[in-house]
Amino acid sequence: MPWCPKCGTEYEEGVQTCVDCHIALVDKIEDIVDWAILLKVKSEEEVSKIKKYLNYSHIERIKSDKDDVNDYYTLSIPSQQLKEARKYMSVYLSHELDREDVEYLVNEYETEPSEDENKIKDSHSSMISFGSVGVISILVGLLNMLNIISIPRFNSVLLSPVLIILGLSFIWIAISSYRKYKIYQQTSNKGKSNVDEILQWFNAQYTNEALYSKYLANREETDEGAQYFILIDELKTELVNQFPQADPKWINTAAERVYDQLISYAQEASELR
Repeated sequence: MPWCPKCGTEYEEGVQTCVDCHIALVDKIEDIVDWAILLKVKSEEEVSKIKKYLNYSHIERIKSDKDDVNDYYTLSIPSQQLKEARKYMSVYLSHELDREDVEYLVNEYETEPSEDENKIKDSHSSMISFGSVGVISILVGLLNMLNIISIPRFNSVLLSPVLIILGLSFIWIAISSYRKYKIYQQTSNKGKSNVDEILQWFNAQYTNEALYSKYLANREETDEGAQYFILIDELKTELVNQFPQADPKWINTAAERVYDQLISYAQEASELR
């Protein structure tokens, strides 16, 4: 019996199109695919390259849809292959494409500093910028009110209060930014402290030699990109088991540092052979 791949409605033999969705029916219910969005790209050439790469990586079913309004292509794959495909695409995007041309929808490997440090920088910048402009606006308003300076083409009686009020508004924004800056800084420091705690535990469990023997000894011939994600996932699994309540970003950061430590040891050991 034919089925609609979109709404899942079953039809009588001989029917070829779904009356509700207006798309072609499929012969088997197994052909109905639960599509999940993998990423969005800006050119048809990139779509072709990504499809070939995924096909080579044994991801066979790929659907691309053109969004004419926003001028990009959405690539979707069966949902049960989404996690595997994300790993392949992380490797591919890091080597093949300019990330500015790609919207990568999910980053399950985000590390702790990436977001917190940006927030710290942004809030600090806002604090300095709005604070400086606010102080200058108040000073100019007061000097204008006292007739120490005058600004041509403006009514000094009206201008001074406006400048002072505007300056106070900027000062208030600067104070709010300072409060956010302190909160983000405390969060970041807490994250770094937790990462250090996780690393101390891990380093107490393994010497570099034991770490190499467990995680890398039998994988040195594996493709570098695939090796990275395999090891990161295995390290994350061990750390999550030991620290189940830890923020995923702390776990990711600790796993990244252990990975770097492992690769450095492997390179040093290789040079000594």
